[in-house]
Parts: sequence; structure tokens; C-alpha cells
Amino acid sequence: MAFTVPVDFSTPACIALKSAMMDTIMDKLFDVSLDFSEVESIDTSGIRFVENVQKLLEKNNHKLILFSAKNGTLETLHSSGVDKLCRVFSSLEDFEQTFHEMTDERREGYFKLSNGKGPLHRLALICPLCGTDSIHCFLLDESLHECLWEEDEITPQWHLKEGRANELPFDLYEVSVCHQCFFASARTDHFTLHVPEGDIQSILTHDQLERLIRNNSVREALVSEGYKASAKSFFGIPRAQQSAFIAWSLYDRCLRDASKERLNVDALEVARANLMMAKFSEKGTALDKFFSTAHVWLTDIIKQPERYATKRLVSAFVYLISVDLALDKSSEARKMYQKLIERFKEDERFDIWLERAQSLMDDLED
Repeated sequence: MAFTVPVDFSTPACIALKSAMMDTIMDKLFDVSLDFSEVESIDTSGIRFVENVQKLLEKNNHKLILFSAKNGTLETLHSSGVDKLCRVFSSLEDFEQTFHEMTDERREGYFKLSNGKGPLHRLALICPLCGTDSIHCFLLDESLHECLWEEDEITPQWHLKEGRANELPFDLYEVSVCHQCFFASARTDHFTLHVPEGDIQSILTHDQLERLIRNNSVREALVSEGYKASAKSFFGIPRAQQSAFIAWSLYDRCLRDASKERLNVDALEVARANLMMAKFSEKGTALDKFFSTAHVWLTDIIKQPERYATKRLVSAFVYLISVDLALDKSSEARKMYQKLIERFKEDERFDIWLERAQSLMDDLED
């Protein structure tokens, strides 16, 4: 949940903000973010307020995040040591990117540690649940690719900038899977990585790992007996369509199992996983169940916009328009398009998404 801090962050402001935030803190359901973009001055009471909120959230296994502080305020936060207690971001864009996704810096760091010269580089990961090593991870060389929309795809696709002869569909390889306990994730930092200087540990919390371990049998049930003995090669290169389907199914399961409350599940990734299951399912499979599941999770995002970064919110709108059309809900798709345009038409950062939505509407009218 995000709260805006007033211009003068002193005792009166702390009292008012405490009143507004306390229910959220005591509900024990959310991380909390404070928007400092309007703050011109902050005194010791403001610093103590931030420290106390951090302590309360920490007791409930939640985090406090501060963003968009101006230079003077940012210096005060640094000098007080607040930045050592919680994450402090200089801009909303930095905060939004790291809230549910890896930062560009972290992504580049993993890529530099990978091996390979082709479109996909490789990295050997360690499972944070069972300790199995040599897990296949495939990283896209984004310098060689561009992200484009295709008529028959709901999500944007990575394509080589120069020719597609040696292209490997990244959707096939995006999810890394432990071939022992079948933990799966599309995020490299959910795994552990060994480097000469020491292990780079998974960012998953102890509680998340415990919940995932308790659900090992659920994941195992998603993998047919015939594939378990050769699971390492099954999820390697080349990866068949059926392997990709199971990988995304496992990722979907892990996303749900890692969080205690539904509210804390990454709804956009669950929706995307179901869209990928629809894409890689066997011919003749009824796809409505995947589209319907994606629809539910995407709708949750639209209903709770304050819990999602702006870019993820925009992508949820556009995906939902596509899903509505796939489910023959053209009137709902039109309504969603209007909401998207009304809210984001002036934001140039999302032109590529707005153009995609416009294209879907144009196709609908043809």
C-alpha cells in the first residue's frame, strides 16, 4: 500500500499519517511504501516515525519502502541511517521496477556471469529448496533482440534484430526448473548462484521457502512419472512444447505456494503463466480454463491498482483486453480499452502498450 507524505514531515504530519496507515499495518497483509515526492522538510519526529513503522512491519514479515525523495530529503534520510533499515529509491520509476522485478543492474550482473555467444546464454543455478545444482537457466542477450507484438500472441515476443534463422523462442526457455524437487521460476534471483567470491543467495524469504518445501508433493504431481528420471534434459535444450507447458505450470504453482495470502501473490505473473500454459498446451486442449484463470488474476490487478507498479498495471489492462476477446467478451474488452485510454493516454512511457490496445480494437471493428 502506498501513502503520500506531506510537505512538512514533522510531528503534526506524523500523527495524521499514523492514523491513515495504522489499519494497513495492523492488517498484516501488505508491504508499505511512502511517497516522499512532496516533502520539502523532515525533522527528527519524521525520522522516528519511519523507524517505528519499519519495526512494526518487520514484526509482521513485511517491508517499508521509501521513494521519490528530493535531494535534500534524501541526504537527511541517508545521514540518519534510515536507508540502512529500509529500501530508499530516488524515483518512482526505480521503485516500480524493483517492486516485482529484477533491476536492470541485477539482470546485467547475472548476464555477465553467464556463458555463451549465441542468442541465449546459460547459467548453472542452485535450487534454494533442496540444494540441487546445475539447474539450467537461459538468459536472453537483449542487445541482439527486440520486443515486438504479433497478431496471434497475447504477450510481446523477443525476436532477433538481424534475421530469425537461429532464433530460439524465449517463452520456451524463460522458466528455470529444479530437476529434483521441481521448484520453478522465471526469475534468476529466486535461485542461488555460486560464484568464486561466494554464493549469491536466493531473494526468497525463509517463510516463502518453507511454504514451497511443504508443497513439494503438489509440484511432483504435475510432472508425469515418465519424465522424472530424465528431468534435467527434459527442461534443457532443446526444450519441447510439452516441457515448456510443464515448466510454466510449475511456475504458476510456485507463485501461489510462496505466499501465505492471496493478496501477496504476484497476480500478473500468475496470469502470464496461465497465458503461456494456453500457448504451449497440446492440440485439442480446451483453452478457456487458462484464459479464465488469467482473467480472474488480471481483474484483481485492475481492482487494486495501488498495489501494482504503473507499467505492470498498464500491461494487465492490455492483457485483459486480449483475454476478453479470446473469451468472446467483446463488450468487456471495449470497456477495458476505454478505462486504459482514460487513465494513461497522456503517459508517453506506455505508447507501445496503448498502440497494441488500439490495434486489438481496430481488429475487433474490422
